[in-house]
Amino acid sequence: MKITVERQSDCAARLTVEIPPDHLKEERLKIIRAFSNQARIPGFRPGKVPRTVIEKRYGDQITSELEQRMMQNALNDAAEKEKLRIIDAKGPEEMLHHPDVALTFSSMLTLTPEF
Repeated sequence: MKITVERQSDCAARLTVEIPPDHLKEERLKIIRAFSNQARIPGFRPGKVPRTVIEKRYGDQITSELEQRMMQNALNDAAEKEKLRIIDAKGPEEMLHHPDVALTFSSMLTLTPEF
């Protein structure tokens, strides 16, 4: 995961994140497994629904969950690595997500002032 933090003023910064496709695939599979364990689809036993059926039926929700998790993980990683104390994160302002390509997004952060 490539994280860039550009400080714009004392209390503002722009976070830019690029997540490689292999990391996205791994996280997407975890989400699909969780959906598969909870899905109740006629004709299939609970927990035995094929991955393709889950992706076809819940594809938008899986993608949304994936993007939310990746944004939250990126915020946590940025806060830890850059020693940021984040008050608010607005965004994502720009998000590019293609299925087999990296996920990139940027977000404006409001930080606590340093004394």
